[in-house]
Amino acid sequence: MTSLKMALYVGVLSAIYGLLRLTALTGWIQEVAVVVTALILTSVAMDTLRHFMPREVMSDLQGKAVFITGCDTGFGNSVARRLDALGLRVFAGCLFPEGEGARTLQHDCSRQLTVVPCDVTSQSQVDSAVLLVRALLKEDKLHAIVNNAGVFTMSEVEWCTLEMYRRLFEVNCLGAIRVTKAFLPLVRSHGQGGRVVIVASLAGRYTIPGLSAYSVSKHATISFADALRREMAKFGVTVHTVEPGTYRTPILSEEVLEGTVKKDWEAAGEEVRSTYGEQYRDEFKVKFLSELKNARPASKIYEVVDDILDAVVGTEPRCRYVPSVAGTLRSTIMQALPTTVVDSMLQKRTCPPTPPAAVIKQREWRLKNPYTDPKTKQKPFLKRYLSVPMFEKAPLTPTAAPGKPFFGKAGGASNAGIDVAAVPNVSSAATQPLKEEDEGTASVTDKKTE
Repeated sequence: MTSLKMALYVGVLSAIYGLLRLTALTGWIQEVAVVVTALILTSVAMDTLRHFMPREVMSDLQGKAVFITGCDTGFGNSVARRLDALGLRVFAGCLFPEGEGARTLQHDCSRQLTVVPCDVTSQSQVDSAVLLVRALLKEDKLHAIVNNAGVFTMSEVEWCTLEMYRRLFEVNCLGAIRVTKAFLPLVRSHGQGGRVVIVASLAGRYTIPGLSAYSVSKHATISFADALRREMAKFGVTVHTVEPGTYRTPILSEEVLEGTVKKDWEAAGEEVRSTYGEQYRDEFKVKFLSELKNARPASKIYEVVDDILDAVVGTEPRCRYVPSVAGTLRSTIMQALPTTVVDSMLQKRTCPPTPPAAVIKQREWRLKNPYTDPKTKQKPFLKRYLSVPMFEKAPLTPTAAPGKPFFGKAGGASNAGIDVAAVPNVSSAATQPLKEEDEGTASVTDKKTE
């Protein structure tokens, strides 16, 4: 760390520590908490301030070479031009060596730049590229490898075909692994100082809905870089990742992206298409393409190119680069927030406002059948939990026998019309006719009751 950076670091640390110390209570626990918080905030501040600080380039670039993949367009094309201008021997790997990008690159740069045919998904082409670079290097040293080749797509998990997952993983992850393993002996053979640079993405740190295939491949690439950095430390070879956000490069061509969405949709099964519906698919495309229009413009590509150059020829390269101040702050905040908060933010950002067709249908059915189980299509049995206990019911009042009146003569009740056999536990005395005194007693009792 230079004296200027050290002084700036100490100054920022002292200022943050002082502010936090004023608000802290006495005691060693509070003191430790203040120190830890100050260190964290200082790290965030330094990550942000580095974008405004001057960068120094290595002085001994003579005799150094670099191999770059994906130089047809975008970041790779710009990096090749800048490194060629600095005097390095550049081997520009191009998927289409006879294409317009490769031709203009070779025309605009010096004779030290060599276009190398390289499809990172083909082991034979990568091996041929190693043989060509080894033959042309002679006494020069392969100082660095820049894994820049990549592809992009947008599609939700259920529509995205396995072929598309395989395609992105093959280029973005296995392509970087294949090229690194092939060229690493050339970088390592010249002793300490060699570098491996891998262009990843912030999508490899947090996954955006609709970018599962891309995020999976970039997340795996970052993991590969982390492992390689720790393994190559014993050889003095450093490994660096550059993780940009969204930039308007040819990889984000709307025509290409709409074509991939259409292809994935047609390849999905009828059940998937009916579940989501064409309205949801169309709104997904509109939502996502409008989000991509908010990407940083092509005029800001230099932010990524500057970080790649610093990783290749800078005097103090960083392990991880996040281009632009906005990208640095966004990455720091997103990694500090709870998962549920991040999920909510990203869903609102990219998911269509209209739910899939199956969800709409289910909601409509529930509105029409509020008390019906959607699985069994039956109304649930209503049970009484706070009610009178259900005891065994007593027998009903005996009915009159057929053809016999239930009541007798006026002035008293008669059992002539009662089916005695239907009444349980009736004694023989109860079945006898009432006497006159009994009838009189009964009459008196009835009057009292009335």
